[in-house]
Amino acid sequence: MMLSSNDYYNRKEYHSVILQAVCDDKRKFINMDVFIGSPGRMPDARMFRNSPLYERLVNNTSLLRPEQHILGDATFPLLKCLLKPYRG
Repeated sequence: MMLSSNDYYNRKEYHSVILQAVCDDKRKFINMDVFIGSPGRMPDARMFRNSPLYERLVNNTSLLRPEQHILGDATFPLLKCLLKPYRG
């Protein structure tokens, strides 16, 4: 798939690249996931589903301890280890 500069032109009318990363409760990035480079026009939930972190969470149920969770956007898929706000 060939991308152009228009793919990186987001809905807020400027060029951007999406960064997805995981941090701890002290806002420190942890080495679980850093995923960068998707076009700014791509919805966050689609980027998450395309990321290595999503694959790891779905295929490796022991990636996180039972008391650990990842906070996601309301549009993210519901996973046992991913908390998301109620829509609306």
